Amino acid sequence: MIRLLIVLFLSLSYMIFAVEFVVSGYIYDLDIADIDADGDLDVIVGNIITDDPDSINFLINNGSGEFTLLTQQIDGGAYLKTEDLDGDSLVDILSRESSNYMPKYYKNLGNLQFGEADTILLEYSHVWQECKTADFEGDGDIDIAFDRCGSDGECHILINDGEGNFDEQFGFLSDDGIGDFYVGDINQDNYVDILITSSNEPYLYLNNDFEFFPVSIDNMHWSDCWLIDMNQDSYIDIVLSEDIPSLTKIFFNNGLGEFNNSHIIAMPPYSIIMDISDYNNDGFPDFAVQMGYNPYVYICFNENNSSLSDPVMYYFGTVYSFIVSSADLDGNGFNDLVVTGYHVNRDYYGISVLFNDGSGNFLENPQVDA
Repeated sequence: MIRLLIVLFLSLSYMIFAVEFVVSGYIYDLDIADIDADGDLDVIVGNIITDDPDSINFLINNGSGEFTLLTQQIDGGAYLKTEDLDGDSLVDILSRESSNYMPKYYKNLGNLQFGEADTILLEYSHVWQECKTADFEGDGDIDIAFDRCGSDGECHILINDGEGNFDEQFGFLSDDGIGDFYVGDINQDNYVDILITSSNEPYLYLNNDFEFFPVSIDNMHWSDCWLIDMNQDSYIDIVLSEDIPSLTKIFFNNGLGEFNNSHIIAMPPYSIIMDISDYNNDGFPDFAVQMGYNPYVYICFNENNSSLSDPVMYYFGTVYSFIVSSADLDGNGFNDLVVTGYHVNRDYYGISVLFNDGSGNFLENPQVDA
């Protein structure tokens, strides 16, 4: 199904189409990975269907940005991430139980077939629990970090033995709670560190041979955080954002995990960052944002980490919470957009794909010749 999108930029109006797939069930999560191991990136979307098992929708890519929609019923599939958890070079699905929120994963058997759920029993679990995946021990296996958001402020890590068996280890306790968190090797010591926001201020927990030491980053409260190279120097920088007032602050890494320079960018009013990626290929990651509950996703181009361009609006539909991700889906080297988390009508929900022409202009058709 194709729906009409309207893009407004400054005083000019453009008409544009997006490829849209319509599914039943409330969409919760989105990931992009080569789920069928054919060398191109596919789109995986998890949703909940009332009175039925949860389902996972696969947009299977033919390599040129043309997709076939396949749906499988999988309990707890609404919350998903994709990683090769058992070392067989096939991307597995990490999710969690609907009833007790315990994490579980479905082994990828090949040919879009998945094994029975392997539940990972935890010391505790919570509805707001989030997880990130990375190799925290430096042994080549993908581990799982999870936090209990809110006042408890506890982070645990599931250590992978390389075959998809996990041992729960305590990571750290934040006295100020945990709001958001992100993972990455901030000081290039081959140990993955953890950045958190809290009820007070953000902290970077440096991983020293699996002992975590907190470092205060800023004395202001921030809601969301990312670890991304923002200035093309190959070092991971810290990005913090706050919705009200709408500000983004970048802390630049000097290569040693030290942040002596920072810059604040004023965002459009009431904006919430949904994705950070270099859309116009100038080397500076840009921002896809949502502003309140209006039906648009806005692209704000980053002008040398000092200011933003006027936002470009892409209409999608009645939003409950946009989910936005980006990756090169048509093989031309430019990051395309996948947007979901909006209603097509009362019972159906949309998944839209827009293709990047190389300048950050998103179009209906794959841009394989761009």
